[in-house]
Amino acid sequence: MDMIDQEKKATKASLEKHYKMIKPVEIKFSMLQPIELNLGNLKLKIFEKEYYIEHPYYYKLQLVDETNKVVAETFSQKDKVFRVVKGYYNGQKMVLTKIETERDYLNVFISGE
Repeated sequence: MDMIDQEKKATKASLEKHYKMIKPVEIKFSMLQPIELNLGNLKLKIFEKEYYIEHPYYYKLQLVDETNKVVAETFSQKDKVFRVVKGYYNGQKMVLTKIETERDYLNVFISGE
């Protein structure tokens, strides 16, 4: 078994292990287009579990607007993104509790309920 297969197996096991996100996570999203819309309408897009298992080195989340158009996505924050994904796949609802804009980025605070 090569290293990627081992990482996929470890990711699958980790996603299936019980987890409850207690503290909010702050994740930086890169804006793909200027956002002039209501930030309160943004929703978190979490991919299918298989996506995270098949891409163990490339975790990402996206923010979509009310038309489901991707407006921002994460980059290289595996540990933080993985906490959100694990909480989500353990039945927690992920809520955007605070969004701050910073040039071409959005700092998003995500809590599990």
